[in-house]
Amino acid sequence: MIQQEEQKPLLLRVTEAGELCGFSRSVSYVMANSEWKPFAIRLSERVIRIPYDSLMEWVEQKKAESGSAA
Repeated sequence: MIQQEEQKPLLLRVTEAGELCGFSRSVSYVMANSEWKPFAIRLSERVIRIPYDSLMEWVEQKKAESGSAA
């Protein structure tokens, strides 16, 4: 039998995105309104979602920037 890969969600809640990055709840919301704002999706006045793939690209970009700065 073929094993299926674990299904990754397309969109994350702000707190879920923050948990993946090791951020507290409050820092996660700061990030959603600053660093992640260009790719955050606002579904309503109170609902923000972070695309999983965009978040992973952001992490890779930050890793590359910190590697070149060292």
